[in-house]
Amino acid sequence: LRAELSQRSIAAGAASFAAYAFVLAALQLASAASVAAVRESGVLVATALAAAVLRERVTAWRACGALLVVAGIVFLAV
Repeated sequence: LRAELSQRSIAAGAASFAAYAFVLAALQLASAASVAAVRESGVLVATALAAAVLRERVTAWRACGALLVVAGIVFLAV
């Protein structure tokens, strides 16, 4: 177990904890529906990174899903 504990895994754990803390703080400031919609924006980041870094092909279904996430966030913001 100690051999697996590295700076990288500690940083990942700290980032995960910080992300959860930010979500809890956002829930105090906005409605749960708005916070949940913005949390799903990770789909956009994952799609962009998959295309740019991993050179994955972005299919029409994946692009439509990403656009629906953006539309949902915009709809909730208005």
